[in-house]
Amino acid sequence: MPCSSTKTRGVRHDHHVDRHREGQITLGKEALEHLGVQPGGKVDVDLLRGGRMRLRASRGKPIETIFGLLAEPGTRPRSIEELNEATAAGWAGDVKFDEPSPAFEPPARTPPIRRN
Repeated sequence: MPCSSTKTRGVRHDHHVDRHREGQITLGKEALEHLGVQPGGKVDVDLLRGGRMRLRASRGKPIETIFGLLAEPGTRPRSIEELNEATAAGWAGDVKFDEPSPAFEPPARTPPIRRN
């Protein structure tokens, strides 16, 4: 809820929030827009000394977005045993970068997309 604006060291202090019984707070639309938080977005909270905190719009993506990132179309998921075998072979120097690992078949190559 906005109140009268005050300035301290170049920082505008004109937003107060209330704590709900459940321990939650709600930031107003203007504060969220100032942070750059879109509907459905998240806010990162850093707890600082002296009972202060810093709020920022969360810019990162959830860790789940990397799952399958290295998958090649047309290949099957690999077991942990196959991954361990390929890793061990790589560390031992048994695999050259221009040769496929024995645990992995080379992916089927697709022709590049041509754009007109």
